[in-house]
Amino acid sequence: MIYAIAFAIATLADIVTTNLVLSKGGRELNGIVAWFMERLGRFWWLPKALITAAFFLVLDTWPDNDALLRYGVGVAAIVSALVAARNYAIYRRM
Repeated sequence: MIYAIAFAIATLADIVTTNLVLSKGGRELNGIVAWFMERLGRFWWLPKALITAAFFLVLDTWPDNDALLRYGVGVAAIVSALVAARNYAIYRRM
């Protein structure tokens, strides 16, 4: 469960830092996220939040001893945290 919590926090950090960069005139480089931004406007982050919620549901029903799933979510948390850190670095330079 700690991996899922880390993933949720990293996803939230990604959303917040993306909004910071956008507020300074930055743009989204991920084509899929940009597509959501065009269609959902200020609620662009909702699909990310739903994916994170889906991870929680899957982890809740998955056997606790499945290391592959735990590590997969852990890797997703690390990637999201790195994206948030990069976003923040970009924001600080703007």
